[in-house]
Amino acid sequence: MNEWTGRKFWQDVRIRELPEGFGIQIDSNFAMTPAKNLLAVPCLVLAEKICAEFKGQEEKINPATMPFTRLTNTTIDRVPVTRSSMIEALLNYGETDLLCYRTNSPPELIEWQSKNWDPVLVWLEEEFAIRIKTGQGILPFTQDSNAIKVFRDRILTLDHYKLSGLSSMVPLLGSLMLGLGYLFGYASKDIIWKLSRIDEDWQEQKWGVDPEAQQVTEKNYNDFLVASFFVDLTLG
Repeated sequence: MNEWTGRKFWQDVRIRELPEGFGIQIDSNFAMTPAKNLLAVPCLVLAEKICAEFKGQEEKINPATMPFTRLTNTTIDRVPVTRSSMIEALLNYGETDLLCYRTNSPPELIEWQSKNWDPVLVWLEEEFAIRIKTGQGILPFTQDSNAIKVFRDRILTLDHYKLSGLSSMVPLLGSLMLGLGYLFGYASKDIIWKLSRIDEDWQEQKWGVDPEAQQVTEKNYNDFLVASFFVDLTLG
């Protein structure tokens, strides 16, 4: 499948079990990724999501309504050849993590960040046997090198689908540490999402909701749910 914007050309869509996994048969052919790889996945539950997206297309194909298909395409086409660069990009978030760069004013927000984010860092320190540095303001500092090393070692163990999900999730959260907290069981997806929005929620309580910003947030939340689905996949 390419990132189509043309007209729907199929009548029938169904899942077929193949040696490569669960494929998506459209009429007499099988769906392909943009790089011309077979669109086949190792989990029936993911194949069902993709199949439903194909079935849900109207006369004109809208790739924006196929988030599971798009992230699967990325997983199949890009992750095997770009794993190293994807992992480094994730670690860059750890170096400048949302949870570690705290505000220096006002006092109410300082307290609110500490109340919500400190428990996450304590859990990560205990879970990973590391120390995590934090600072106030925008001046950069170097994160503890051992913490970054441990994060890298953990991420290296991930299969392609979990890595793809984490790579999609972390930019939406602005935090590798929240992504790892979700991946390794600190909290549910809804709590992790709320923790990523401490600053925005505080601003909204003070100044009110911006309708345009709210639309962006809703889209990002939906993308986050798709990413968390990939992180949750158990292969085999």
